[in-house]
Amino acid sequence: YLPLDPDYPPDRLAFMLADAGASWVVTSRELAETLFRLTDEDGPRPLILNDADIAADLSRLKNSGIKAHERLARSCPRDLAYVLYTSGSTGRPKGCLLQHHNVVRLMRATDDWFRFRPGDVWSCFHSYAFDFSVWEIWGALSTGGTAVIVPRAVAQDPEAFVGLVAQSGVTVLNQTPTAFESLMRVILEKDLVLPDLRLVIFGGEALEPSRLRGWFTRFGDNHLQLVNMYGITETTVHVTYDVVRAESVEQVMSGIGVPIPDLSVYVLDPHLQPVPIGVVGEMFVGGAGLCRGYLGRPGLTTERFIADPFSGLEGARLYRTGD
Repeated sequence: YLPLDPDYPPDRLAFMLADAGASWVVTSRELAETLFRLTDEDGPRPLILNDADIAADLSRLKNSGIKAHERLARSCPRDLAYVLYTSGSTGRPKGCLLQHHNVVRLMRATDDWFRFRPGDVWSCFHSYAFDFSVWEIWGALSTGGTAVIVPRAVAQDPEAFVGLVAQSGVTVLNQTPTAFESLMRVILEKDLVLPDLRLVIFGGEALEPSRLRGWFTRFGDNHLQLVNMYGITETTVHVTYDVVRAESVEQVMSGIGVPIPDLSVYVLDPHLQPVPIGVVGEMFVGGAGLCRGYLGRPGLTTERFIADPFSGLEGARLYRTGD
């Protein structure tokens, strides 16, 4: 699938549709008009889910799992699962090709840390075009949890969102640090408690632990667990894991923790040699999270995904993060 955010500029959406060679666009009648303006008659065909005829067809489908012999095509671990576009430094969006195994191994590799379970309730807060959504959607569905779709208007209103989290019994909350700060302000000002919430996972931007001082002053370390995760779209959402504790607020700089067990992280110099501790270098990531490459950009793929000189495994690669 190729997620499209209707809030994106029309030129960007048109580029993504053309660049990906999309055949169909699953949409609603309210957004179909925008689609028609973005594409020509040879472009992707719309599948309008709230069209009366299509809704009737869908209602006639049997509400049960598909048996293996009923599948029209077999899905394999290294088949393409989704394409996510990132802007990068050039400004031209580039499509990252993620495979089924990239997402499956992410959930398995982090299970010892999080112990997600069928009783968990996840808030699906982020745009589907942001890779944090991959973690929210498939984290819930692959572990038997419940996915709570957060309406756009609620996501933009911290007080309304806190109410939804409380009412829905959300147990797993994924937030950028900026978004959580707005949420935290409401919780502290109104002296609220979210008894079901057990885990807050930060991602998407750098965390400044000192900004969580008010949270830890109120709740301490025992209320729930806060985790900071560094990640990149090209490496399947998350790369590292770091538990944020009350003592973390005294740190001048935010750490990013340890790599996910099936990933390797290196800080290298321009000659791809490890730098000494305390010396600035560029971060490279290797392991099972690396995507296939960039859609239709073989030169850029070769530039950013290089042979891994450290793993000893045939075909192993490193991703040059630029960080």
